Amino acid sequence: MSEEIQQSNSGQQLITNYFNQNPENSMDRLKQMKKRKIENEISKKKMNTKSKSDEESSNDNFPQAPVNLPNCQKIYKYLKNPKEICNEAGNVGKTQMQKSLEESKQKMSTNDITNYMKSKEVKIVQQPIQKPQDEEANKLQQKLLEKEQIEKQLRQEKQQLESERQELILQHNAFKKRTQDVFAEALKQVEELKREKMREYLERERYRLGEFVSSRNNVRFVEEWQDGYEIKQVKESLQKLENERTSLEQQKNEIKDKQSTKNQKDKQNKLFELDFVNGDLDANQKKLRIQFQLSILKKEEEELKLKLTKLEEEKQQLAYKTRRFMEEQKADPRWPLIAQRYQTLGLLGKGGFSEVYKAFDLQEYRLCACKIHYLNPQWNENAKNNYIKHALRENDIHKRLKHVNIVSLYDTQEIDQDSFCTVLEYCDGTDLNQHLKKYKIIAEKEAKLILRQVLAALHHMSCSLTKIIHYDLKPQNILFHKGEVKLTDFGLCKVLDQDTTRQELTSQGLGTYWYLPPECFMEQPNIQISTKVDVWSIGVILFEMVFGRKPFGEGMSQERIAQERVILNSFQVKFPQKPNVSQDCKDFILKCLTYNMEARWNITEAFYCNYIQS
Repeated sequence: MSEEIQQSNSGQQLITNYFNQNPENSMDRLKQMKKRKIENEISKKKMNTKSKSDEESSNDNFPQAPVNLPNCQKIYKYLKNPKEICNEAGNVGKTQMQKSLEESKQKMSTNDITNYMKSKEVKIVQQPIQKPQDEEANKLQQKLLEKEQIEKQLRQEKQQLESERQELILQHNAFKKRTQDVFAEALKQVEELKREKMREYLERERYRLGEFVSSRNNVRFVEEWQDGYEIKQVKESLQKLENERTSLEQQKNEIKDKQSTKNQKDKQNKLFELDFVNGDLDANQKKLRIQFQLSILKKEEEELKLKLTKLEEEKQQLAYKTRRFMEEQKADPRWPLIAQRYQTLGLLGKGGFSEVYKAFDLQEYRLCACKIHYLNPQWNENAKNNYIKHALRENDIHKRLKHVNIVSLYDTQEIDQDSFCTVLEYCDGTDLNQHLKKYKIIAEKEAKLILRQVLAALHHMSCSLTKIIHYDLKPQNILFHKGEVKLTDFGLCKVLDQDTTRQELTSQGLGTYWYLPPECFMEQPNIQISTKVDVWSIGVILFEMVFGRKPFGEGMSQERIAQERVILNSFQVKFPQKPNVSQDCKDFILKCLTYNMEARWNITEAFYCNYIQS
């Protein structure tokens, strides 16, 4: 430490000697050094401004300088409070400088001072003083460089993540495609097993219940149902019972005739009273025996008729499944994949120009129904365009109908130039028509529950901005799905303009005649129809559910109904004696089947009546 003090004293002596020999240069140099010192202090003050609280806290926490080192105390004092040192330097700077100059003159030579000053000048040139603005600009530039580096790094990371994402998407799509292929193949195998079981079932049941047999009728072949052995046996047993009953009835009548003849003779002769008594006893015993046999035959006949009824129901189900299986066998190709998404399975039904398949959505993983529309290749372009226009109109109307009791329309896909597909909500139950074929009659309470849901769907259609007439309401278009009733098939629906309640009928002759009102058959121009068309259909459906038959045209074909003008003459509704139905139900049917359209209920009145809402 003492060596360092001696070196600093010798340096000061050299500087003092130099300044004594060159007083003019020394004063200028001192002024420049002082000016630079002040400028540096000002720039430091601007760049490193702090709050008074920070200064006070820093002063409190600032370490104490060693007492035995006066130079260190000055340095610590300057670092602790630069302002105070600057003020002291301003006041006593000249005195200290003069003392230092005088001391340095004695110790330093002129050459030493010159070399020392040159070295200082070089250092000053090498390290020019920077202004505060330049420092701020440099800091901003440094921050911009850091920002660009960060952005560049983020872009690189983003590109890397995007490439990884694309790779994951490709892997996911490939995995999804493999999964869909495997799933579709599994579904087809399951469907193949079901079809094989159905084939075995039909083969087994056709001997018991019967089958369709082709027969020639003039120049064409027609398919007729031929009963199986079990139905034949029951019918033969019923015929035998009928023959026995007829024979016993004849014996009974013969005994009765003999008794009456013998009684007349005995009254005339009044003889052989004992023989008369014995003969009368034998006749009475025969009559009792015959009566007993007849009662047994009656019970057997009732049992056989009940068995035959069940067999007939099974036969109808078998005939329905047989037709569907035969139609499914004709489908080519079997189980097509539509739009690489919808895997078709079993056939649900077939119409004039469409087929409805049960299908599975490989993207949404849900069951659906695919209705495939076929264009007749023999149609001209105008007919094809009209059919497509009609189908697109039906889809557009159906898409707008969102209701719990209306089958939802999911999608529409083009298959090829002559066919397209509409994807619908799948209903796992049967339709009302098949239900009526199986059970004949539905209890009034259950029928009212079904009708309430159908009316809810119709009320939604009639209260929308564009009122819609279904126009083809029938049991075949009422489906069951998980305890709910769904309305479907809007192929013949009519759309009413806004602020209108009626529309001119332009499609006379279409629809199902048993369920259409009289105004649809009137032979006059400008026939007006309204939503009351569906109210008439509601009345017919309720009548059919509770009584097991149609109110008008039962057992008739559509051609016969049109020729005999059955619906046009349906002025009065006749209710059967059985089964027993409440008067409220009959009144509701009468309100719906009112001949005059003006007096007939509308959808709102039918839906909110006490009978339906109770």
